[in-house]
Amino acid sequence: PMSLGFGSRSLQTKKEPGMANDKLRCVVNKIKKSSPEISDEQAKKDAKDYLDPTSIQDIYFFHLNDLDETKKPKLRVKLIVSALGLKQPKRPLLNRLGKTIGISELGLVHTALQIGPVVLDWDTAGFVVVQPTTDYNNFRALAVIDLQDIDTVQFRNEYLEPMCIRITEWNLKAYSVFTKNCQDFTKAMLEIMKIKPNLTRDHKLGEFIHSLEDLDQRNIPFTFRFAGELFTFSNHRELDQFCWNYHTYLTKSTPEAQQDRALLKAFDRVFWLRYYAASELKDEMHRHDVMSKCQCLPAEKRVIIDADFNLKPTEETPLPGTGCYFHDPAIHSFWNRSSKEASLDDEELADVNHNF
Repeated sequence: PMSLGFGSRSLQTKKEPGMANDKLRCVVNKIKKSSPEISDEQAKKDAKDYLDPTSIQDIYFFHLNDLDETKKPKLRVKLIVSALGLKQPKRPLLNRLGKTIGISELGLVHTALQIGPVVLDWDTAGFVVVQPTTDYNNFRALAVIDLQDIDTVQFRNEYLEPMCIRITEWNLKAYSVFTKNCQDFTKAMLEIMKIKPNLTRDHKLGEFIHSLEDLDQRNIPFTFRFAGELFTFSNHRELDQFCWNYHTYLTKSTPEAQQDRALLKAFDRVFWLRYYAASELKDEMHRHDVMSKCQCLPAEKRVIIDADFNLKPTEETPLPGTGCYFHDPAIHSFWNRSSKEASLDDEELADVNHNF
């Protein structure tokens, strides 16, 4: 494991032998329940890592050790909102029930958190999954929302240690849609970083998220009300064209223009996430020669059939006003899945690497 600059000291947590054994058994049972094929010895080893803040820091956050704060002074924090795998007839009723009893503030949607080069996700097995952005695939993304930029050095020195300790606590909890869920987890992580997202209904992003309760999240069209008209973006190219057409407005500093831009960018990053996921699955299927069996895949994964048309951005040309309006996140060091980063020098990377 790589050190993150804390020297040889361990993160401080209180340990009592009896309580420690109870916690270990709890996590071992969770591991065996979610992955019965794992041996008892391996389950116990994994459980110790899940309960050790230092191991979590070294194993899952080592990506931050590679960051040069002079080139990457800021880490962008994003909220990733995704659809749950609920059948449509049940969704509106459960959404309203969750909000009525004050459990799911955003309705029945899944939330994860991106912090610079990593994505934090509390899964239904009850474990915090921390993975690099380059490994993160999401077929069900509905919105990818910019929350705040935080100082890289400040995150390392003030937020990382308490975050690792809290992650060990969440690894002991049992996941429940109504009593303890992913929204509670992301809220707890945001509180550590002193970030309070504004996703109320009087904000464009909040209005969109809250509208999801009445829509089929598995196949949602992105709709956008502008100048008294309702625009629908059924594919990435339509979104790009709209943004280029109204570029002058979207660069204004007025609160309304900035809210509109933020919502449109949230849509754009969804197209990119789904495109990445579709492209990687398509490559994997080619490798295993199963392209002819697409109809056997789960519905959300069959998007690979239409991915090139629906998810791919507008092709960039030498002419101004072409290509993806919000740019290809693959050129950024945190989301680099191609060789495009090699064409950028260090100064250019310093300008764009945290702007996904």
